[in-house]
Amino acid sequence: MNRFFRYFQQSKMKQLSRFQNRILAWPWFSPALFGVLILLVYGRGLRLGFVRDDFELIHSLRDISFWDTVPFWRPLWRLWLGLLYESFGFRPVAFHFASLALHGLNACLAFSILTGAGVKRRAALLGVCLWIVMAGNAYAAVWISECNDLLACFFLLLATRIWIALIRCRTKRFSLGVFACLCWLLSMLAKEVGLLWPLAAASALFFVLRHSPANSSQRGLRGFAIGLPLISYGFYFGLKLIAHGASAGMHTLVEPGRGTHLSGSSVPVILIGRLVHYGEGVLYSVLPLDLFPSWGTLLAGVLVFAVLAAFWIREWKQGNRRTGLLFALLGWTLFFSLHASVVPHPRTLYIPTLGTAAIIGILFDAAWERKRSLPGVIGIVFALYFLMHVGLGQRVVHRLSPNYHQNLVRAAESLVENFALKDPPPEIHDRHLYHLKRSYLQQRLRHKDPEQLIRQGFDRDNCWRKFLRSGFTKAFGTERTKGE
Repeated sequence: MNRFFRYFQQSKMKQLSRFQNRILAWPWFSPALFGVLILLVYGRGLRLGFVRDDFELIHSLRDISFWDTVPFWRPLWRLWLGLLYESFGFRPVAFHFASLALHGLNACLAFSILTGAGVKRRAALLGVCLWIVMAGNAYAAVWISECNDLLACFFLLLATRIWIALIRCRTKRFSLGVFACLCWLLSMLAKEVGLLWPLAAASALFFVLRHSPANSSQRGLRGFAIGLPLISYGFYFGLKLIAHGASAGMHTLVEPGRGTHLSGSSVPVILIGRLVHYGEGVLYSVLPLDLFPSWGTLLAGVLVFAVLAAFWIREWKQGNRRTGLLFALLGWTLFFSLHASVVPHPRTLYIPTLGTAAIIGILFDAAWERKRSLPGVIGIVFALYFLMHVGLGQRVVHRLSPNYHQNLVRAAESLVENFALKDPPPEIHDRHLYHLKRSYLQQRLRHKDPEQLIRQGFDRDNCWRKFLRSGFTKAFGTERTKGE
């Protein structure tokens, strides 16, 4: 009887495995899954309106200059918002739908890159699905102003996919490398997150060429691999010189206290502050510290992180082919998290969290395959971790509601500071858009006093931020500014 039951169970598992492989092999399964998941998690974001910086950043194409450096020199970002306004008008649902569509395209590109790099389809699917719902990524998905992360990630992933094709191409076509660097340049014009990408891409190509049979074309390609990133950097910083002048925008990096919000502090304190923010950014994808509502939920997140660390150590001790891939993905997270040391906000970590999510997907898939690893327990841990990010992401969606108190304060500031005049200033050509913004804010604040909202202000700190601020005060005797 036991033998028959064991045979029946094995046959059922084989049938399930064949059905699973058939589903995963269907080319439209992963895009359909990503689209459904995005709509389920962030669909309510389509009903959100304009909040915070949206009013200052959305302009018609007539009022957009390629060299405008206020608030940042990110011309592709401003052009994208201008094109959406010219195409669909001042309607928030169109802007939100475009952001969700970009999020879905980025998920498809990430899945293609992971599978092309040798990750199993199931592990890549788990990693990308987790990346879609990661709590910090909700800012980019449902906040209109944060579409710059979506644009930068799209062109950066596209450049990575083309560069992988260049490495695997037997003829080594130079046009692929030029197109990849052009995509990287477009990503930098949206947001300067992928600054180290040309160096990493050139290093990967040089490593592959060094371990391949040498011939005249390979030697020429080595020079091409070294020279192309240098040309790309030269072209990009040349454009920044034209936009910013002699400083090329570097004053935002060396200005004392900027980014760490330790204005007036000494250089060592500023450097320590940057290192703290960098470490917080690296851990943010696993533990979104500023989104946990209490220390209890934060402790639960730490326990999940301990489980992930145990999986990593186990894979590292195995010493199989997955180890190199895991370290490459870890390098992706570490390199692209450098932006967090300059601008310490969770919404700047949309790109580096992809590496962390892929690592988690690979580790859970590897643990699931082992018969001694209790697949049911591992599945429950992954499901709980997945749902934890979904729940924290919904907190982000709630924070971006137009009726949320912080957003009402920002709306009041926009109305008082930028739209107080009945007639627009002379430098604004699109008077219709100016009046649309003004009437939208007045309707949002119809039964509220803007001056009173601004006087009341709001508290941005949570349990983690208060702990970090008190630690800085005790260690250095320095109080961070309200901008933290």
